[in-house]
Amino acid sequence: MKDPRTLEKVVSDQLIPWAAQSIYKSLNQAVIPHVVIVVNDEHFPNAQDEWDHHKSTEKYLTSLETPFENDPNLRSVVGALEPEVAPNIKTHADFLKNFYSSVIFVNIPRKAYLMRMDQQLATAYEVIKKRSSESYQRKDELGVLFKAERLERVFTAVFEHFSEEPDKPFNFLMDLLWQSHIPGDLDDNLFTFFRTFQGAVKPVESENLQHNAPQLFPLMTQILSSYIFLDSERNSNHVLSKSLRNYNYGPALRKAFEKFCETVLHCAFESKTGDARCCNVKANHGEKDHQGVDGKSLGKGNFRFAPKFDPSTFFEEWVNQIRKKLDNFQTELEEETKKTEEAALVEIAVKAHRRRLVEFLSNVDIASFLNIISVSVVCATACLST
Repeated sequence: MKDPRTLEKVVSDQLIPWAAQSIYKSLNQAVIPHVVIVVNDEHFPNAQDEWDHHKSTEKYLTSLETPFENDPNLRSVVGALEPEVAPNIKTHADFLKNFYSSVIFVNIPRKAYLMRMDQQLATAYEVIKKRSSESYQRKDELGVLFKAERLERVFTAVFEHFSEEPDKPFNFLMDLLWQSHIPGDLDDNLFTFFRTFQGAVKPVESENLQHNAPQLFPLMTQILSSYIFLDSERNSNHVLSKSLRNYNYGPALRKAFEKFCETVLHCAFESKTGDARCCNVKANHGEKDHQGVDGKSLGKGNFRFAPKFDPSTFFEEWVNQIRKKLDNFQTELEEETKKTEEAALVEIAVKAHRRRLVEFLSNVDIASFLNIISVSVVCATACLST
């Protein structure tokens, strides 16, 4: 490249503004972009290493270890960053490394070197293919590698979001969760129930509980226990119901809880000022680090749960609470049966469940609950069994 400043200008005018918009206009994005920069019309008659894209990448990034104080585009991008992030970005190269998953340079020769051109174009193709494959694999692992029909719905959701709220980041997680298929397995039904309750639970003493698992899940203990108890009474004889409850529901509860912690619960990181909290979930945290509700970066670092919250330990304690509730329901059912010998066990269990359901609904915002409820939620709350 004849003028090194040409590359700086490309970084400043095109690569960084586009990447910043891509990152800060979305939350819980599965991947952030890779960049493959093709440098045309190069001439290295006696330097074979220049055609090696690994070495050329190292060379160009070294040439971009230049300050940007006089660049208004980059200064504005840095100015929008949190204090924890901005000090780590001092050069043009730092910008590229911060805003892209990977940076690769491939040199393409002048048209006179046809064989070399074929080789370099093949290299560029393989690099693009490899990076695309990595992105596809990451999306597939997170369950967001969609077919055309589903992808069209995502595009529609994005369009509608920015038509109504152009300055607010699009949250991939929230939209994708509510486009999920109707659950068919017990753990899917439980997970759907968890996130439905999370979206409608009332604040307690002005504290938002949506991402406070230690306080959120105990509020579901009674009604979940009641669903489990009713389902086991419906689908087994009275003698076998207790053992079947432990066998059928334990693994499903664990799987649904782990999925909730992985894909719904927000990171607990807060900015130094305490006025912003990370909104990324564990499954999508690695690519974008800490990110606020406005899409801006809050700092580098791994996902973190709330202090003193260990998911594995908490789950065991919570399941023990459910078991105790089930034992209490069993005792209540047996006592009620003695009083009304003519009534069937299931009939008594249904009446008790209805009473608990009324109590449960007092903990949710009914308007919010009805607003987010869907066919899949009806399936989950009507009967948690498969």
